[in-house]
Amino acid sequence: MKITEAVLEQCKDCPLFVEGKEPKPIEIDYEKWPKDDDGNIDVLFVGEAFNVRGESILKVGKLLREYIRKYNIEHYGVTDMYKCRYTNWSMFNAKSRPGPHCRDAFIDELKYNPKLIVFLGTFASKAVTKKSVGEMPDAVTTINLRGQECHIITTSHPTSIDHCDGRDENWKVWNKRWPVIAEYLKREVLNGVPI
Repeated sequence: MKITEAVLEQCKDCPLFVEGKEPKPIEIDYEKWPKDDDGNIDVLFVGEAFNVRGESILKVGKLLREYIRKYNIEHYGVTDMYKCRYTNWSMFNAKSRPGPHCRDAFIDELKYNPKLIVFLGTFASKAVTKKSVGEMPDAVTTINLRGQECHIITTSHPTSIDHCDGRDENWKVWNKRWPVIAEYLKREVLNGVPI
């Protein structure tokens, strides 16, 4: 989505907006997403927010890149629930909900027909499901997003476990849910829905 004056006006409706410290929306280059021959993706990974340099979780998340390779996921997109560079992280909390621009941009990303949406971290999970990663099952579930049935799973945010020693709960959730993701993607597809 292009950042226009109308988008900037929508940002004022975001719970993160604070005059003088507001987030700065960024444009995502969807052309860089590795897609199949039909222009679709298998997985949409949804992080929390771009960092202050406008880098997505794929850029800063070494662990995510490693697991995408490990599980041979070739066609995927990486985005964030909040489509902006934060100037003040204290504005960002688990009770926040994305503003209109971010919600519309996320729904627009579904046009790449992901078989599975993977929410990375509690802020991303709560923005859509209203539940933390720990409150979500260790399985793929189905939700309705503006009339579109979507298959989702949540897992820990990779940067929350980049430096842990393997005993951390985030690490256990991460390692428990990746095999579920891989198995789900192997399922046969009928009319665009894995069965």
